[in-house]
Amino acid sequence: MTWWSRRSGIRGRWAALALAGVTIVVAGRWATPARASSTTATTTWFAPYVDSTLTPVDPVATRTDNPASQTAFGFIVSKTSTDCVPSWGTYYSLTAADQAPLDLSTVFRQMEHEGEAPIVSFGGEANTPLADACETTASLEAAYLSVLDHYNLLGKQAIFDFDIEGAAQGNTAALVRQAAAIAQLQAATSASGGQLGVWLTLPVTTQGLLPVAENVVKTMLAGGVQLSGVNVMTMYFGQSPGDGAPMLTAVENALNATHSQLAGIFAAAGLSLTRTQVWEHEGATVQIGDAGVPNQAFTVADAQGLESFAQSVGLGRVSMWSINQDQPCPGGSTGGYSNYCSNVTQTPLAFDNAFALLNGSAASTPLLPQAKPGSTGPRSSTATSTTSSTATSSRSGSGSGTGSRRGSTPRSHGPKPSTLSRSYPAWSARADYPRGFMVLHGTRVFRARWWNHDVRPIANIANTWNTPWEVLGSVAAGTKPWTPHRLPAGTYPTWSARRVYTPGMKVLFRGLPYKAKWWTKGAIPSSTCSGAAGSPWLALWHAPGEPGAC
Repeated sequence: MTWWSRRSGIRGRWAALALAGVTIVVAGRWATPARASSTTATTTWFAPYVDSTLTPVDPVATRTDNPASQTAFGFIVSKTSTDCVPSWGTYYSLTAADQAPLDLSTVFRQMEHEGEAPIVSFGGEANTPLADACETTASLEAAYLSVLDHYNLLGKQAIFDFDIEGAAQGNTAALVRQAAAIAQLQAATSASGGQLGVWLTLPVTTQGLLPVAENVVKTMLAGGVQLSGVNVMTMYFGQSPGDGAPMLTAVENALNATHSQLAGIFAAAGLSLTRTQVWEHEGATVQIGDAGVPNQAFTVADAQGLESFAQSVGLGRVSMWSINQDQPCPGGSTGGYSNYCSNVTQTPLAFDNAFALLNGSAASTPLLPQAKPGSTGPRSSTATSTTSSTATSSRSGSGSGTGSRRGSTPRSHGPKPSTLSRSYPAWSARADYPRGFMVLHGTRVFRARWWNHDVRPIANIANTWNTPWEVLGSVAAGTKPWTPHRLPAGTYPTWSARRVYTPGMKVLFRGLPYKAKWWTKGAIPSSTCSGAAGSPWLALWHAPGEPGAC
């Protein structure tokens, strides 16, 4: 995952240059104790992350300091960019991490004694993932095995969580190598009487996974990996919820959109799953507190809402970054990001306690069967390297706002002669535009070549692969942007953030009619597309130029 950390050296842009990683969850040896805070067993499992190289080390080994049943320690990466040797944040070898100040093996044994499951996480934006440093499948597999061996995890039931972001998502060779190494590890573990589960952790937008992220899932399935699920990082969105909506709204939208995408990907791979089973193989990770991005602070109330949502749909897992920050800041909330406190109003461990109600076991998520041969596979980097401002925004909320098309051929791209007279919606920096959407900007009509957000259409540009917009032509003089017809108040009930809506219920939001697609509460019925996959609302209106798959 992309986190800011003083010691781990993981600073900078969210998802733009982040690297791949792995989480190992050991299960089977640890019993999950009953919680005084919850009398209801849940299937969703919760594991907070701890920045293990941020000293002083958080006292996660005791239940009073960490009520969760399992904790993820970050991050193992390659010691250098080329040596294919596991290290903790490049600062400590596995052996050195067993000494002060980390004493990780001792901490792990103490957690085991208390019935908790320690998790080893691989990754970190500013360092090199093992999948990139190890040039062969055999060397990569050996690197992963060395971690299993060092922490005495061989022959047990384990879970690997591959965190793949930014440029790593478009590195097809590394992805194929990674899939092959993990598939071999799964086979070897099975032969020894154990089981290796695999979670993929990927960036997400409020509209769901970008094509590059979808391709990661397809590549792993095509490589013979039996997935446990896909965990999406619901944080640092390119567009803030706005309109006073809580961050929870954006998180739920991202999860619902991803759910629809995963259902399609699994089906294409020959895996037949019910809606409930797809939720079981999906997870969410949030950045608690002030993320350093305007209007994207994730509050304790958001955490409580996500816990309720996770239970209602049967979400597979919930994680948070980080337990180091699960404290009020000295002197109160001052605003901004901190490694050691949340900068939002809370009591100590408020986020951990809210999510700890999700008392499922990480080992309980079943493995998906292997995909049918030839049913899915990796696409070329040319087709999968597209990024967007949503996936590349920095911690300060800024982003290039420019997609990329590696391998495209430069060509002249000026306005074409036309007599277009049809009106289209005016381009807006606030809207998300899927492929095929047409807008009016100035006196010209543009069509989206791929999904984008906050990328201003430009009529004349030399390097056409740097813009997601294609010029269709000029419009007739006097043509004004299209606007939807607003209905009079009382046509349908006005939408309320406090009300629960069930499938088929209709509302008015800012004068526009919407119909609920599934159970929802607090999700704003507003989107660019009438049938946006990630929205629980179906707009009862259509914009001219809206693509059929919108």
